[in-house]
Amino acid sequence: MRSSYGNGERFGQEAVIHYRNDIIFVIVFRQEDRGYPEKEHNVKLLLFFTNEWWYKTASKSLDSAPAVEKEEAVSDAVVIFFHCEAEDEEKYSSVVQKFVKNAKWLAGKFKTKNIVLHSFNHLSSTKSSPEFARRMLDDVRERLERTGYTVMVTPFGYFNEFHMHVAGDSLAKVFKEF
Repeated sequence: MRSSYGNGERFGQEAVIHYRNDIIFVIVFRQEDRGYPEKEHNVKLLLFFTNEWWYKTASKSLDSAPAVEKEEAVSDAVVIFFHCEAEDEEKYSSVVQKFVKNAKWLAGKFKTKNIVLHSFNHLSSTKSSPEFARRMLDDVRERLERTGYTVMVTPFGYFNEFHMHVAGDSLAKVFKEF
């Protein structure tokens, strides 16, 4: 097992997060980096429990995205940066179910019903089509709202400026892949 360094916080054997000034660095260890055969993990979730979350649209990342200028904030929320890959399309139902289960699990740990979903295609070198990621985002949102959660979704197809105050608890920063 690798050891973390500096101010790194280890998340099981999968990832280390380092903070420097206002920049978050995520180091994800692949199975083969640890001497294990590679497992098939595709969807990646970086979950935070935040005391404060704020974002503002900055610029389009997809030409097909509608024109949106938006600024929102929420307190006491689970913020989820998610990344999906093309292989996830084959196991769609399972992926959506696990995504929702992990969101509810962390929200339950912090006794909140506020969840923020943010598409973040920077957790892997490969990615799904934008249409698939959007479909998954819409389904996860609908399932969470149907069970009593208040869900904020950052505009899909946009880069955003954001500010978050992450709680200090060890569970306030979790990385999952499935």
